[in-house]
Amino acid sequence: MLQRIRQDVAITTGGFIVRTAGIGISEEDLKNDAKFLVRTWADAKKMGKTPLTGDRPSGP
Repeated sequence: MLQRIRQDVAITTGGFIVRTAGIGISEEDLKNDAKFLVRTWADAKKMGKTPLTGDRPSGP
């Protein structure tokens, strides 16, 4: 099931850890969680490439 979700959500790299709290969760709920995590990770990566505003020391 996890491989199918990985393909359906178009996860190209990385993976997920499914804990015992995931037992009994529907495939649809797991898929929605996967989509949320992929979006969150993509947003975090974008923010890492965006210069911060404010005073900060410049490094080499």
